[in-house]
Amino acid sequence: MKVNVKNLKGTIKNAITTKTSIMLAGKPGIGKTEVFLQTIKEFEKETNKKCNIKIIYLHSTLLEQLTGVPTPNGTWSKPEILNLPEGYDYYIFLFDDIHLADKNKQGILFQILTHHYVNGHKFPENSIFVLAGNGVEDNAGANIMLAPVVNRLLKFNVEADYDSWKNYLKSTNIEKKIADIVTSFLEYETNNKYFHYYNDTMENEPFPSPRSWTNMMNFITPSLDEMLDNRELFLETTSAAIGKEAATKLLEYVIVFNRFKSIDDLLAVNVKKLTSIEYYIYTISSAKFFVENINKKELTEKLFNLITKLDPTYIVLFLKKVIDATINKDRHLTTVKSLIEKLPENLKEKISEIFDLIK
Repeated sequence: MKVNVKNLKGTIKNAITTKTSIMLAGKPGIGKTEVFLQTIKEFEKETNKKCNIKIIYLHSTLLEQLTGVPTPNGTWSKPEILNLPEGYDYYIFLFDDIHLADKNKQGILFQILTHHYVNGHKFPENSIFVLAGNGVEDNAGANIMLAPVVNRLLKFNVEADYDSWKNYLKSTNIEKKIADIVTSFLEYETNNKYFHYYNDTMENEPFPSPRSWTNMMNFITPSLDEMLDNRELFLETTSAAIGKEAATKLLEYVIVFNRFKSIDDLLAVNVKKLTSIEYYIYTISSAKFFVENINKKELTEKLFNLITKLDPTYIVLFLKKVIDATINKDRHLTTVKSLIEKLPENLKEKISEIFDLIK
């Protein structure tokens, strides 16, 4: 069954409350494990229940840690994975990177999923088992999952969700400036082409994914201004995270983005001479500065008058960006509405879709 990252949290919470074993399968870097860990924190707050999470990498775990060892009296010692603290409402076992586990270790997993014990040692009654990994079709060094294992759980094929990832960035320490650059770049590319871009030619090479974009922005945030001013350094650093193709496209975008550093830069532009990418960046930069200066009536009206000279498609883009940034600020939204009302009727008709957003 397919589920995108946006809906994944509900799936995980249902698995906990019903004590159902699940598998989260998906391409590398889409954020399966990160969303899982976020969800557990949310679940604890919502239910006031305590969850103990044990992350297990079967491929690098010693057999005796999973099974225990034989003792002289014919029994088995307690496996290390069952050394658990007391006092939790749920014990959640996350078998991460499960696609790397060989058949022997999958066989042990089969015993765990079927009987909830290993060699005579039971798991707690309130145990939940979650598997996470890539599929064979993802060309990520995956082993085929044994049918009896898959048959003992619900398998969800997880897909990346851009809006969820974009919203997640707000909770990180990533500098807003680079987040705005990256997200607007991804939105400029058709169908967010470089948001998650992976194929079998990229084996052993960096590639763009929600995880690699996040890692890249985290890495360059402390020295952001230096990076943005040094094209060679910027390209080398971003290529190390998202690959040369995406990094080159991003650099081209940043070069144009840097042309519009202030509201004066925008007011001085002859929009008739702009290229397609310049037109786009001019529009979103105008929206950014409009929101930042929304209390300066004369300035914002001047900027808004320039925007009304654009193609209706870009007027809509401008208004959507402004509304998105001010939707929780009633006074600012009132300002936007009053400016829209002043537009000529023929122009209002061309941007009619915007009125549903400001009701």
